[in-house]
Amino acid sequence: MLRKFLKKKFKMKITIGVPIFNQKTEHFRECLDSIKNQTCNQQIFECIILDDGSDNKEEVEEMAKEFGFKYIYQKNAGVGAARQAIVDNASKETEYICFLSSDDIWEPEFLETMIKTIKEHPEKILYSNYY
Repeated sequence: MLRKFLKKKFKMKITIGVPIFNQKTEHFRECLDSIKNQTCNQQIFECIILDDGSDNKEEVEEMAKEFGFKYIYQKNAGVGAARQAIVDNASKETEYICFLSSDDIWEPEFLETMIKTIKEHPEKILYSNYY
């Protein structure tokens, strides 16, 4: 599997999962902007917005569609269930899943740096903390 991946030359597929529950729309927009502004080839990733029962469902759905991201709504079941739903709905081509909190933002080079690190050090594991 790993050797197969290494031969693909950046043809990996990444699913970015953003669980959201009652987030302020201005913070959520900044989060989505940070995904859309990634410096890597945008065709290598999909973004799934998983609305975990927000009161402002229509706003969240509209914003997800505005950015061209997949939107899924479920009744509130907690962040663990939301993340599992993202995994369950990821593209079958997905090789890596990244989670981003709906009030966090990535630097523009985040995915590009992650991909480079995976390619250069396939034996390593990438992990980032919430704090």
